Amino acid sequence: MRMLYHTHCISATELARGAQPLIRMQGNQTFLDPPEPGSQQDSKRATERKTMAFSFDKSYWSAGPRDEPGYCSQQTLYDDLGKELLDHGFAGFNACILACERSLDKLLHE
Repeated sequence: MRMLYHTHCISATELARGAQPLIRMQGNQTFLDPPEPGSQQDSKRATERKTMAFSFDKSYWSAGPRDEPGYCSQQTLYDDLGKELLDHGFAGFNACILACERSLDKLLHE
C-alpha cells in the first residue's frame, strides 16, 4: 500500500478572483499554509497559525504552469503508479486506486 497526494491546477475563476494557493509540495511532503490574517479564507477557526506538514510516499504538484519545475504530468503519474498497478492486475493480483477529489476552493485564499 502506498499513500500519494496529487494537487490539481487552480481554476480560471479562482485565479480571476485573486485566489492564492495554501498548499505546496517539497519532495514527499505536502505543506498546508495558513491563510493571511484578514483574508476572506481567514475564518479564525485555527487555534494556531502555523504551517502543517504531511509526509506521503510521493507528493505530486500539478497546480501551476506545465513548464514549472516539479510539475507532475499525467505521464509521470502513470509511470510512477499506473504502470505497476496494471502489471499487478494482469498478473492476477487485486489492484485498486482510491482517489478522493477535493476542490481547491477550500485550500485557497484571496
